Amino acid sequence: MDAVLRIIVDHEPRALRLRLSELHGGHYVWTQRNLGENYWEATILRTAPLGADATPGEAVLHSSWLCNGLEPSARKRMAAAAAIRHFLTGMAISEQGERWPYLGLVSHGSVVATVCTDSGRDYCLFEASPFDVFGELQALDTGVTIARYDAGASDTEVMLLPRDIVLETADADGRFARRLATICAQRGRLLHEMLYARIAKPTIARLAAIILPYATRTDGFGAALAPLTSMTQSQLARAAGTVKDVTGRDLAILHAAGAIKLRAGRISQIDEARLRAFL
Repeated sequence: MDAVLRIIVDHEPRALRLRLSELHGGHYVWTQRNLGENYWEATILRTAPLGADATPGEAVLHSSWLCNGLEPSARKRMAAAAAIRHFLTGMAISEQGERWPYLGLVSHGSVVATVCTDSGRDYCLFEASPFDVFGELQALDTGVTIARYDAGASDTEVMLLPRDIVLETADADGRFARRLATICAQRGRLLHEMLYARIAKPTIARLAAIILPYATRTDGFGAALAPLTSMTQSQLARAAGTVKDVTGRDLAILHAAGAIKLRAGRISQIDEARLRAFL
């Protein structure tokens, strides 16, 4: 029998997700939702493993919240139609504005979605973790991609699910369709939150919000989680919607206030309580 644990937290629960992946990877399905400012809900579903005859592609689908509830025949059909692709760190998966006929599913590593502008300034929209999907908006409306998708801070493996198979599955399986709609709704909510923050909040508050999910819940300083420890000021600037020089200034302020520690220009440690004072 499946077991479900639901957790409510006030910021993206990245630290918990990474820790669970290290300890129990492959034995549960993770999903998270932002339901308002400072309100996140994470659901952890423990599931029985697939049979010995399951293919690696089926195992990836089974570990994804979107595809976990598929009937075995539908899962086999989707896995058979999918393509597995490997990308080195930073390599482009799809360009912005491309007619890309897939729904992407991260099976290893991460995928970063970046909006490129005519002014040359890039903005990070989101980062997809293992078993998250990306490209769901254009998969549903058959339009072009809203961002450029790149492999993240490590080599990445992606399962490419053909759009036609995804839409046919949604037509036949109401639960799958509703989960896909929920993912799209979440994407819209998070993009709205990002737009609001960039209009209404100072850059240092936006930067603190970017850093917070990589903090470990300890008193005083704790080691920052990867990949924050390897992120450059330019990458942080894209995530916060600003420029490198402003990010460098704000990092210096956070360092002087004892909210973070820097090593060779990268964030190495975080004091969560002091960082929260800047939100």
